[in-house]
Amino acid sequence: MSTYTISGPSNLTGTVSVQGAKNSAMKHVLMPLLVSGLFTLKNMPHISSITNLLELVSLFGPTVKWLDSNTVQIDSTSSLKLATISSELFYHTSGAVFLIPILVNHFGQCKIEFSKTRNDTGGDQIGRTMDVYDQFLLQIGVTKTVTSSHWVYQSSNTNSFNVDVKDSSFGLSVMLLIAALARHGQSRLNNITNAANFYDTLRILKLMGAKIDQDGSSLLITGSQSLHPVEFTNMGDQHDFATYVSLALTTQSSITINGYDFDQMKLQPLVDLFDQLGIQNHNLNNQSTSFVVPKIDIKKLQPVKIIAADFPKFITEWQVLFSPLFAQIPGQSQIVEGWFFDRMRHWFELAKMGAQYEYISVPEFPEKDSAPRAVNVTGINEFVGAKVLGKDLRSTACLIIAGLSARGQTQVSDPDDHLSRGYESFITNLSSLGANISIST
Repeated sequence: MSTYTISGPSNLTGTVSVQGAKNSAMKHVLMPLLVSGLFTLKNMPHISSITNLLELVSLFGPTVKWLDSNTVQIDSTSSLKLATISSELFYHTSGAVFLIPILVNHFGQCKIEFSKTRNDTGGDQIGRTMDVYDQFLLQIGVTKTVTSSHWVYQSSNTNSFNVDVKDSSFGLSVMLLIAALARHGQSRLNNITNAANFYDTLRILKLMGAKIDQDGSSLLITGSQSLHPVEFTNMGDQHDFATYVSLALTTQSSITINGYDFDQMKLQPLVDLFDQLGIQNHNLNNQSTSFVVPKIDIKKLQPVKIIAADFPKFITEWQVLFSPLFAQIPGQSQIVEGWFFDRMRHWFELAKMGAQYEYISVPEFPEKDSAPRAVNVTGINEFVGAKVLGKDLRSTACLIIAGLSARGQTQVSDPDDHLSRGYESFITNLSSLGANISIST
């Protein structure tokens, strides 16, 4: 458990660099389980989501060694061995779920210890359930047996498949892509995700020798190809970048963010947001790798209407990260979560700091289990410090940003250490920018 104590409001200045992408790195560390050899992975964020996955990878035989703070070497030369995935490691990363097709392809089965109080895929509990994955695994011949303490996935099916990926899901796109690699013939995935991190997964697989062709929104995967180990550089983290943009705008500061790739990280939705807000003088484009966030007056920004999902729409993580900004813009903004069923819990915490909002229903995005998916937000003059609770990764970052713009002291409790799952040097970077923030454990 960690608690972040913040004294605000903050006037920040300085430079930060974008970390390696969490969501693509969680796929890259699993690649050595697909082929024997020595892998070197660069620009890997040293976060608990990755270290936990590496611990899982080592259970199956490969040896893991950090060559420096952001380069990991994985040696899978030795034969793989079958092991059970513990619930502790499974739930403290959202990447362990992708071991299912890898282990089923290799051993014919995958065994996961589960928690009786959870039915999610690990990481944030935001409405991402195992049921959806199970339905698609069943479509391709992977069955699930539930014992008193374990899920057991099994299959001997080697046939190719043609599957429509529900709602262009990132997770399902990755899951089915990995499954197709070991099937005979050519499998087809329709309506694949547009997520930037998915294309980094495609990049490493193609470099490994996988034959993957794209036909519009479909992928054609030729299975049973001979793959080989590689040296690969992970892309930059678009959510890390967005976090610092929100931080600067919300605290009305100007900071410089280095090391971004506009096209690879698919940052156009941020430019679209700037247009809605009325921010015109900025240098966020594909001609630079350094972005100077302009210093703005929140009271001169325009209210927004956001439907968050995946590229090319506003990214689902970003609607959480930018909520402290939206809460202080004059007038009424409307934020809709179009992707996950339970990603609006941070508004209850922001209200403790003065945010004014009301949950609303949007017919196009029906609620599940009474979890709200949309809010109308009325701008306030300022946040006031309070004790708040971080309930997932991005909401914890959101509350820290709110605290940095608030008058007085804010304490953000993070009982499950969500922040360490996704951010490598967040608190250190905030301190270097001038934030008055401390951490206690």
